[in-house]
Amino acid sequence: MQETSTDIWALERYTNSETFFISGWDKEPTIMNLSTPIIAESARCFKNKQNLYYYMTENDELKNHFFTEVINTCYIKITVDNLSIAPNGTSGLFLSILSLKSKFKISNVIIISPTYFSITNVVKMLDMNLFQYQANIFDNDNIDFDELKKKIIINSIELIIITDPLFGTGVSINDSDYVNILNLVKELNIWLIIDYTYGGMEWEKPVTIINELIVGTIIEHPKTIVVETISKRLFLNGIKFAIVFSNPEIIKIIENLSESFIGSFSYVQNELFKRIYTSLNAASVIKQIEKNIEHIKLTFESIKSVIIGKNAFLSNCVSGYFVLMGIPVQRLNCLSDMEAAFAIIDKVNVFTIPHSRYHFVDNDYYHFRINLSMDRTQLIRNMNKLSDAYLY
Repeated sequence: MQETSTDIWALERYTNSETFFISGWDKEPTIMNLSTPIIAESARCFKNKQNLYYYMTENDELKNHFFTEVINTCYIKITVDNLSIAPNGTSGLFLSILSLKSKFKISNVIIISPTYFSITNVVKMLDMNLFQYQANIFDNDNIDFDELKKKIIINSIELIIITDPLFGTGVSINDSDYVNILNLVKELNIWLIIDYTYGGMEWEKPVTIINELIVGTIIEHPKTIVVETISKRLFLNGIKFAIVFSNPEIIKIIENLSESFIGSFSYVQNELFKRIYTSLNAASVIKQIEKNIEHIKLTFESIKSVIIGKNAFLSNCVSGYFVLMGIPVQRLNCLSDMEAAFAIIDKVNVFTIPHSRYHFVDNDYYHFRINLSMDRTQLIRNMNKLSDAYLY
C-alpha cells in the first residue's frame, strides 16, 4: 500500500490562537452534555476506590452487570465470555489486532478506508503487511465485493478491518453490505474486525443502547471482533470506555495481553459504566443521544445551505458527527494535500486535516472532515470564509 503520513504536527504548529480547527475532535462544551448527576455520582466514591486497580482481566462484576442490564433485554444469544471491557476504543482495537497477531501469526491485513490512522499505525508497528481497499463514498454502492474478493485472494489476506461509519464521512455500512462482508469472510475463512467506536448514531434509525445486528455477528461468525463504545455518542471523551465482543478464546487473549500493554483504568470509568448501562438510566441515555443527533443534523443542514449550488463535495452523512467535504484541487492550484492544508491556513486561517491521513485519496478534490458538534455559529462563519475563498 502507498505510504501515507499520519503526522499533522507541522500543521498544528503552523496555527495561531485565531485559527479555526474545522476538522477537530472537540465539541462545543456548553451543548449536548449528559446529565451532570450521572457523572458526578461516578466520581463521588473516591475515598473508597481511589487506590484500587481496575484491570480488564478482573472485570467479572462489571461484565455481569452489563450482561444483566443490557444483554438480557436483547435478542442476542451471547454469554459473558463473549465480551470484555476496555478503557477506550483505541486500546480495544489495538488489543484485538495484537491478539490475532500473537495467537494466529496473521501477516496480511486489508483495511476498508477511510479508517482511523491509529489502526494502520498498529498494523505497521506489528510488522504486518497492510493493504487497502478504498470505499466509494460517491455512490450508493460503497463496496464492489467482486473487486474486494479479488484483492483479498491475490494478497492472501487473513484479516479485514472496517470502520463504521467510514471514518470522517458519516457514511454508514448498510445491512446488505454487512451480510456481504460476513459471507465473504466466512467463505474465505478469514478474520473481520468491525470498528464501531463512532457507530450507534445513525440519524434515520431508532437509537438503541447497543446495535444488536452488529454485536450478534459474533454468534454465526466467531472470527469476528466488534469494538464499540457509547462514550462517543455521549461525548464522554474524558471518561471513556469501550466493549470488545468476540469468541471466548480471543476475549481471553485480549484480556491477558491487556495487563502488559494497557494496564489499569480508573474507578470513575468503572462507576460511570455501571450508571450508563443500567435500566434506571436507559431512557435518559437514549434521549440524550437522540438530542445530540438532532442538533448535529441541523448543523449539517446549515453546512449544506452554505455550499448549495457550489462546486464542492459533501458526503452523504447519515451517521455520527463528522462529514467529509471536498474542495476542487483546481481552486487550490493543484497543491498536494499537506500543501493545500497550509495554503488554507494562510488564506482564511482555517485548519483542515487532509483526509489522506485516514487513507482516503482523490485526484479531483482536496478532502477534509468537518466536525458537526462544534459551535454552529462559528462553524457557519468559517464555512462561509472557505466558500468565498474557494467555491466562487
